[in-house]
Amino acid sequence: MIAWSQDKARQFGRRSLRYTVEADGGELGEIATLVGLGKVRPHMQKTFPLSAAADALATVEQGHSVGKVVLNVA
Repeated sequence: MIAWSQDKARQFGRRSLRYTVEADGGELGEIATLVGLGKVRPHMQKTFPLSAAADALATVEQGHSVGKVVLNVA
């Protein structure tokens, strides 16, 4: 897993934050609102169909993912 420092982020004109949450419906709703407003932009590395859930899990377990690995259930 790659951990970016504040200095590295500044080189790209960005800032780096670590945000960890435990499952909390209220907080997840707030995050969804921020994403919907365009104030937060999550980085998605790759999207997998639900039928490829095992491949998605393997990607995460390999420790090379940067950003979110997403399962599309629609």
